[in-house]
Amino acid sequence: MSSDAQVQEYIQKSAKSIYRLERLISDLLDVTKLNAGEIGYISKTFNFKEMLLDSIGNLRFNATHEIVLEQSADIEFTGDQIRLEQVVNNMLSNAIKYSPGENKVLVNMIVEKRNIVVSVRDFGIGIRPENLDKLFDRYYRINNKIQHFEGLGLGLFISSEILRHHRGNLWIESEPGQGSTFFFRLPLQTTQQPAPPIRRNEYYKDEHLEIIVNENDKRLEVDWTGFQDLASVKHGCLLMLEYLKLHPTDRIINDNRNVTGTWSEAADWVGNVWFPLMEKAGLRYFAHILAVNIFGQLSAKKSIDIMAGIITTQYFTDYDSARQWLQSCPEEFDESSK
Repeated sequence: MSSDAQVQEYIQKSAKSIYRLERLISDLLDVTKLNAGEIGYISKTFNFKEMLLDSIGNLRFNATHEIVLEQSADIEFTGDQIRLEQVVNNMLSNAIKYSPGENKVLVNMIVEKRNIVVSVRDFGIGIRPENLDKLFDRYYRINNKIQHFEGLGLGLFISSEILRHHRGNLWIESEPGQGSTFFFRLPLQTTQQPAPPIRRNEYYKDEHLEIIVNENDKRLEVDWTGFQDLASVKHGCLLMLEYLKLHPTDRIINDNRNVTGTWSEAADWVGNVWFPLMEKAGLRYFAHILAVNIFGQLSAKKSIDIMAGIITTQYFTDYDSARQWLQSCPEEFDESSK
C-alpha cells in the first residue's frame, strides 16, 4: 500500500518471516498427528508430471536458484497429491537452503521396474556419510559450524512417513563439498505381473534375487537386484534359509551390487531375527558384497552391527575378493546341523 522503498522492504521481510513461522507450525502439527496416528490421506488419481511442475513453479519465486526439470514421464499415479507435493516441496526447499552460493537445482523423474523414482540434486555443502542415516530422525539437524540453517529438522522425517504410507521410501547420495541428491520411490499400481519365479533343487530366481547352490565350492551364492522393501527382503532371506537347510553349508556370498535405493526398513529384522536363524542352520562365514549406493551400504552394516553370534562377516566390493576370502576360511561345518 506504500510506494516507500524502505516500507516495502520491511513488508517483504515480514512476509518471509511469517512464511517460515507457518512452515514450522505446520511441521509440528504434522508430527503431532503422526504420533497420534491421525494424519489424514486423501487418495485420488493425478498426473505425476503436472504435480512436479506445479511444485517447481511454486518455488520459482526464489531468485537465487533455477530449478530445472531435466526429464520426466507423463504418467498417472494414485495417492494423496497434496501430501506428495509436500514431499517434493521439502526436497526442493532443502536443495535450495543447503546450496548457498549456487544457482541451480536439477530434478529428474523416471519409471523403473514399475516404480516412479524422483531425484533432486543440489551442488551445495553435502552431507558426511556418518550423518546420512540420521537424517530421517525427528528433530535431527546436521551440526554445521560454518553455516547456520533454519528449521526444526522435521521435514525429512515427515516426508519419509508420507512415503511409507504410499509403500515408498527415501534415500540420499551425497559427498561433502560436492552436493547431495535426494531420491524417493513410489511403487505403481499396475496389472502387469512379474515373471513367475524359477525354482529348482539347486537354483532359484525371481525379480528380487537369484540363489545358486555351488556344490563344488560348498557355498550359496545370492545376487539381490532392484528395489527392495521389508516384504521382499523377508521373502528372499527366508528362501536363503530354506536353501541353506536343503544344501547344508557354512558359507554364503551375498551380492548387493545390483540393489537400487535402500532396504533400511528391513535392517532390524535381518539383524535380530534372520541372522540368528541362519546361525542355527549352520552359517559361519558371510561374504557381503556391498551395494554401490551409500544407503544400501548403511543398511547392510546396520543389520550386521545388530547381529550377535559366531557368524564371521566381511565386506567386499567385488566378487573375486569375496570368493577368495571364503576359500581361505577353515571348514568348520557341523554335520549335526543337517
